[in-house]
Amino acid sequence: MLMPAHYLRTQVQIAREALDQIEQALQAEAAGAVAPLHTARDFIRLRLKRDASFPGGMFGDPRWDLLLVLFVAYEEGREVRQIEVFKEAGVAHTTGVRALREMEEVGLVVCRASETVKRKLIVSLSPEGLERMRQALSP
Repeated sequence: MLMPAHYLRTQVQIAREALDQIEQALQAEAAGAVAPLHTARDFIRLRLKRDASFPGGMFGDPRWDLLLVLFVAYEEGREVRQIEVFKEAGVAHTTGVRALREMEEVGLVVCRASETVKRKLIVSLSPEGLERMRQALSP
C-alpha cells in the first residue's frame, strides 16, 4: 500500500529536523558545549515529534520522559505539581502515578504535599535522581 505524498513529505521533514538536531548536538559536544539541560530539552522535543507521528502509547514506558521533565523543571528552578509532570511528559494519570511510586521506591524522585494547596503533590528529583540524570545527559 502506497502512503500519500503529503504524509511522506511530513515524515521526511521530521527526519531531517531530527538529523539536524543530532548534528548540532554532535558539533556542540565536539566543542565541549553540550549542557545536560539542552540535551534534556532536545529529548523532549524529539518525543513530542515522535508522538505526533505515531499512535499514542506505542512507545510504552514513561519513566524516562517523567525524569526528563523533572530534570528540566529542576534546572529552570520550577516546582512542579504531579499533574503538570504527567501533562508535560505526555503520560496518563494512572500510569504516571504507578511510575512515580516505583521511582520513589528506588530513590530517584521525591513526592511531597504542597504547602499551599491541599491534595496537590509536588514532585522533584531526589539528589540521587538529579546526579544520575546529570550523568546520563552529559557528553
